Order: sequence, then structure tokens, then C-alpha cells
Amino acid sequence: MTDRAASNPVRPGEADADVVVVGLGCAGAAAAIEAAAAGARVVALEGAGGPGGSSALSGGELYLGGGTDLQTACGVTDDPDRMFAYLTAALGPYADEAKLRAYCDGSPEHYRWFVGLGVPFRPSRYDGVSWLPPTEDGLMWLGENAWPFTELTEPAPRGHRPATPGHGGQVLMDRLLAAVDAAGVAVHTDTRAHALETAADGTVVAVHARRFGEDVTYRARRAVVLTTGGFADDETMVADHAPVLSGHGRVSDGRDDGSGIRLGLSVGGTVRRMSTTQIALSAVPALACRGMLVNGRGERFINEDVYPGRFSQGAVLHQPGPGSRSSTSRAGTRSPSPSAGASSRSRSAPTSPSSSPRSGCRPAPWSPPSTATTATLRRGWTSSTTRTPAGCGRSVRRTR
Repeated sequence: MTDRAASNPVRPGEADADVVVVGLGCAGAAAAIEAAAAGARVVALEGAGGPGGSSALSGGELYLGGGTDLQTACGVTDDPDRMFAYLTAALGPYADEAKLRAYCDGSPEHYRWFVGLGVPFRPSRYDGVSWLPPTEDGLMWLGENAWPFTELTEPAPRGHRPATPGHGGQVLMDRLLAAVDAAGVAVHTDTRAHALETAADGTVVAVHARRFGEDVTYRARRAVVLTTGGFADDETMVADHAPVLSGHGRVSDGRDDGSGIRLGLSVGGTVRRMSTTQIALSAVPALACRGMLVNGRGERFINEDVYPGRFSQGAVLHQPGPGSRSSTSRAGTRSPSPSAGASSRSRSAPTSPSSSPRSGCRPAPWSPPSTATTATLRRGWTSSTTRTPAGCGRSVRRTR
């Protein structure tokens, strides 16, 4: 990092720092901690009345692998090559393979970084199927042991969870924010960034914000880091980039408004793959695994033991919903109407764990839905599930 603002003296109504971080969720906290560890003087700006953001409301699962200490403690064999093979297939053709390779190679150390900050992980594995396990188990499957991925590489569970039942985001953020405080990072809440200032060469040298009704300029001598989350709460951006999701519910802190994305674009930044989002149906994963997911024409379209987000995307993006009509094109082919969705038809639970499609479908204790989650369906969809003693899991969540 170079000194970008040495020639810009601080004036009244201004503050200066080596690094200014905008947004103090999980990503912002990590950036602030590491910048401070490198010797930088850091100011973190948070538009809400307190830090945490949507990260604090999340499930808190961390996708780590490659042979972490937790995997080893749970008797799981994994290495970066297996992790890379799985993620390359799961993420599709547009992933940055160089970054993905670095992520997989550094994953064991990444896990140790969290442990060093005091994030607790219980050395036990949850083998049920759930969005949010009702136990404190530290390791869970996230679709690695489902076809077609089992034919590509030896499966290994890589969902790392803070030791708490259900949502672990708050536990994660509590530890990260304690580390932010210990690192001496100045945290300014109720401070909403609205513009970036650039030097003649185009580098960003300041953040303009409003704090308690007053304009404040934060001079950044070495870097500005934007970590403000996604755009789920901005209906215009959703309509522009992911229109199939317009009008749906979402789970966030209400501030995933795309403001940081717009700030980046305002100074010449670029974006890509903005239509790629996470989607979650209100189908209990453990019941879907024991039943059958069908589209509006009653056709099974996916193996039900995949990660729930995968069958949710398949249903929303590629399948007709109940009540949809088909139209005949000029070529004489039948095509579904834009309405898409899926129904979940329950069947009898397997009589023994060995009869389930995979180890992740073994019977597990049922847990009542969490009031902190939101179950959403696209208009015109139906989801019919039956609770059975073998069912487990919670109502689904949706984040971007």
C-alpha cells in the first residue's frame, strides 16, 4: 500500500486513517483485523447503530476444508485437491480458478485463524440433512456426498460451524468484533458512506459520509475497503440483475441495499455475474431427502440429497411451477410459462439408516422451525411436506 493522501492535510469535519473499511460485518471485521495486524491505523464505518450486519443474522457456516484440524479431529480425510475438485464442479464454469486454488490451499490456515480469534468449534460431525443443524456439532455436510459430486472425488464434509444450535452468525461476529476492538480499530457507527473521492490518477483517497446529521470526510492514506454486503434489499437492483427473484422475501439486516456496489461503480469499478444468488425453498431438507421433489408437471427433476440451495435454484430458475401453462412455439415445441417452482411430495421414511440414499439422510431428531428464519416461495408455488419422527431441520433462510 502506498501513501495516497500525504499531501492532503486534515481539515475540520475530517478524519484520517491508513485504511478506511466501509461496512462492519464478517468481511469488514476480517479486513480491519488484518490491516491493523499489518501496522495500519484503521477506521471502520458502519451505517447501522451497531456492527454485525447480515453476518450476525446468518447461519454462520464457514466453508473450509483441505484437511482442517476440525476435520482431522472428526476422523475426516481431506486435502486441497479434493476440495478444489468439488468446488470447481459445484460453482460452474465462471469461477476464478486461481482464486479458488488459493482459497483451497489456504483453507486449513484460514480455519486456524478463526480458532485463534476464539471462535469455538465442537469436534463432532452432524450427519443429518438440514439448513441449520439443531446441535452444536462443528462439522456438517453441504452437499459434498451427493451425486454427481461423489463421482468426481472422495466426499468430505466441509461445513464448519460455531458451537451453537441453529444460527451461529452472532457467535461468529461476537468473536470477530472482540478482535476488532483488541486490535485498536476505531469503529464509527451510524455513519453512512455516500461518495468516494479520487486523486488525479484515479486512486481512491477519501470516503464522504454522514454521521449524526453532519458531513464527515475520512481521508485514507493507504486503502479503502468496501465490505457493505449485497443488494437483496434494493428492489431496483434485484429487478435489474436477478428479476426472477423480484417480490420474494429475504433474510438480511435490512441494509443489504447495494450501496457499496454503487460506490465502487462510481469510481470505475466493474461487476460480473450479478444474477448469481442464493435461493432457498421452504422444503425441509430431511423430508425432501426421504421423499420426492417434482415440478409443476409432476416430474422429478433432481436428486433430493443435494445441498438444499442446489435443489432450490433448480426449481426456481429452471422448472415450471404448479398451475403453470405451456405454450407452443412456432417450431411446434412445448415450453413452460415463466412461472417456476416445485412441490415436495412426502413418502414413508426409510426403516433403517442403511436404506437412505446417503449417510446424510440418516434419521435425526426433528427440530421446530426457528422464528428468526423466513420461509419464502415464489408466487404460484406450493410446497407440501409432512413432518415425521425421522424429519429434522428448520425453516429455510434466504441470503445473498
